[in-house]
Amino acid sequence: MNVGAGRGAAPTPAGAPPTAALPGAGVPPAGHAHVEGVSFAWGTRAAATLLMLALAVLAWRNADHPLLARLSRDSTVYVLFALAIVAFGYCNVLFSRTRVDATQLRQGCWPLQRSVALADVSQVLLIRVRGLEWLVTPRLVVRSRSAGKTSFHCADARVRRALEQLAYGTPDDPTRPRA
Repeated sequence: MNVGAGRGAAPTPAGAPPTAALPGAGVPPAGHAHVEGVSFAWGTRAAATLLMLALAVLAWRNADHPLLARLSRDSTVYVLFALAIVAFGYCNVLFSRTRVDATQLRQGCWPLQRSVALADVSQVLLIRVRGLEWLVTPRLVVRSRSAGKTSFHCADARVRRALEQLAYGTPDDPTRPRA
C-alpha cells in the first residue's frame, strides 16, 4: 500500500497566510476554475450494487417468514429506518461527486455534502493502493482547523491529479516527494 506523506502543519511565520504549508493550495488545479468527477471507483460501485442485489434477494426470499408477520409496529418502523439508511448510503456511493476549486474541496450528493475551505486546511494525506484503484478508491484525508479530519474520495483521474497537486505541490516543486 502506498501512503503519500502529504504536507504537514508546519508553524507559519507571523503574517503568513494559513495555507503557507500547502503548496498549490488556493490555486486552481491545472489552470481550470474547478475539477469535478465521480467519488467512488467503478469497482466500488459495482460491489455496492452486488451487495444491494443480494440484500434484495434475501429480503424477497424471506418476505413470508412467520417472524415478520409478528413484528410490532415499532419494530417495523425500526426496520424501515434501517432500510432507508442502507438505501441512502448506496445512493451516496453511486451518485457522489468530488469537486476541487480555488477555494474549497467538496464531496457528496444532496443532502450529504461535506466541504472544507482550502484556507482552513492545515494538513493533508493522500492514501491510495496503486494497481487496485479500480476497487479501493483513493482518498485525501484533510485536517482542518475548524472541522477536524475529513476524508474525500477521488476516483476520477483529473480530480486525483488535483488532489496530488494539493498534497505534494506542483511537479516542479523541489520539495515534492518522488514516487
